[in-house]
Amino acid sequence: MAFEMGEHGVAHSLIRLLPRAEGNMQKVLIECLLAVVSFCDTSTTVVAANGGLEIIICLLNTCNTDVRFGMELVRLGALCFIVEASGVGSMISRGSACQSIRLLGVSREARHTLVELGVIPVLMELFHIGDTAAKLVAGNTLGVVVWSNVDYIRHVVEVGAIPLYAELLQGSDPNDFGKEIAKEVF
Repeated sequence: MAFEMGEHGVAHSLIRLLPRAEGNMQKVLIECLLAVVSFCDTSTTVVAANGGLEIIICLLNTCNTDVRFGMELVRLGALCFIVEASGVGSMISRGSACQSIRLLGVSREARHTLVELGVIPVLMELFHIGDTAAKLVAGNTLGVVVWSNVDYIRHVVEVGAIPLYAELLQGSDPNDFGKEIAKEVF
């Protein structure tokens, strides 16, 4: 049924309704959208082409129940879209996706899933090439997602994160947010 719904354009309607929904209605729309996207490749394109990733990321960043909403995303297998969003598009949208990953990274289950989905190379790329704000968000997110697991730490060290954190530590302002991030990581 989800495939048929996707083939008939339901994803576009759900994306249009989602920003105006609240509470249980919002949860039902999200579950329906994720089901349609999971079973219909056409729906994934519709969501991406109509600003769906930005809407979902915005909801995650503003939702009062971030952890519960995030666990719903983990359960329904939607984290791959957030990881993908943090690797493509403008620095602003990538930074927003990265902030969503940071919120989700608080949960052990989400951290494991995020790492399996390849979030480390995506965050490292943003840490390398991003503007100042994107580097801070990527560094902070990487710290939240990775530094609680020895296996993940080893991988991040191998791909060159330490020099990037050292750069943050060398900032000239003693109240610099980058310094705080680097201190916590080290």
